[in-house]
Amino acid sequence: MSLDQASIEPATFAPLDGEAAPAVAATFLRHALSVWAREHGLTGDMLSAVVDDVMQHADTSIRRAQFGRGAL
Repeated sequence: MSLDQASIEPATFAPLDGEAAPAVAATFLRHALSVWAREHGLTGDMLSAVVDDVMQHADTSIRRAQFGRGAL
């Protein structure tokens, strides 16, 4: 298969359903935060604490916006 043919064929994967998408997004965000924190010299418990704090803040902000209790 040539590169041109591969680029015009439709995608062979199914889109995520409504339940799986948030879990995938959270996993991706957690991984990106971990990489960022490691690049900035955080390790061990401090790395875990920073990632957990950012994830909690993101979750809280999204829920407040969903239920109309504040702006992002």
